[in-house]
Amino acid sequence: MTTAFGMAWATLHYIVFYRFAIGFAFFFSVLLQFFFPAERWLQVIRKHSGPIPILAAAGLGLTTSPGRQAIENNFFQLVAVKAPLTALVAYLICSHNLTVYYLLMLGPLLGKDVLFSHVLGGVMVFITASLGLSLVFGKTHKPGKLEANEDAAVAQPTVRLERLVRAVGSELWATGPLVLYGLLLGGLIAAWGLSPWHVVPVTLLGSGLTAQVTNAVLGLGVSFLTWMSPVANLFVGTYIWKVGIAHAGLVSFFFASLVSWPRVRLYQRTLGDRQGAVFAIVLALAALAAGLLVALFFHVTGLSIHYKLIAQQML
Repeated sequence: MTTAFGMAWATLHYIVFYRFAIGFAFFFSVLLQFFFPAERWLQVIRKHSGPIPILAAAGLGLTTSPGRQAIENNFFQLVAVKAPLTALVAYLICSHNLTVYYLLMLGPLLGKDVLFSHVLGGVMVFITASLGLSLVFGKTHKPGKLEANEDAAVAQPTVRLERLVRAVGSELWATGPLVLYGLLLGGLIAAWGLSPWHVVPVTLLGSGLTAQVTNAVLGLGVSFLTWMSPVANLFVGTYIWKVGIAHAGLVSFFFASLVSWPRVRLYQRTLGDRQGAVFAIVLALAALAAGLLVALFFHVTGLSIHYKLIAQQML
């Protein structure tokens, strides 16, 4: 336990003193929420069709606080304005895995190679999930359960100073517990990696493609069982990579936060039990597929991740 706390403290110390990465991430997240409030993105989505609502939903995700309440409120609002399912996917990917916290902190934590892999993974999840949803529900399907729901009402703009203070407060309240949870769980994984009973995940079943597939499922399962959330998965993902999970497993772990149990319940509350469950299954399969596709892309192009435990982590 002492080792786990020590690793968690070392990680926190690093991201504070490495160009104050965590401070800049917090600062820019608050500014984005202040200058690009949710109601602006939702107005664009209501008034337009085609690819514009998808882009606006992605923008909403990028400028959303990582806390549960903000993410769920915006999702309710997207469903209420009948945003297409592909727009919901774009919002979820960006709000869970492509906020400024990832863009500013993933490089210092795991390197620019992993940052590129992560962004590519987000693109792959969007493509595969969109294709899957179009096959299941049709290309023009829109959710319609929340036609008149008070929780989904679009918020009205507030006074600028009030909005800034609210953004700072909500960001501190939202990110503090997520950072703490991620650091503590990541520290435990790091301590396990230093223990005599550590087993490198990529070596569990064979090597090559077999290992990538196995670890992609493992990454999905670990994320689901730990109720992994945005920001927290940054630190946990850092250490599951350092203890030797395969490349596909790392990618699927990050994006499996889209189907943590609280998110599955959110989808069922807003989309209906059956449609919400199917929506979650498609996202889970997309996270698995993205992990394998990104690993395959790195293999085919000859790219590699310089910072890794053993060579077998790559295809």
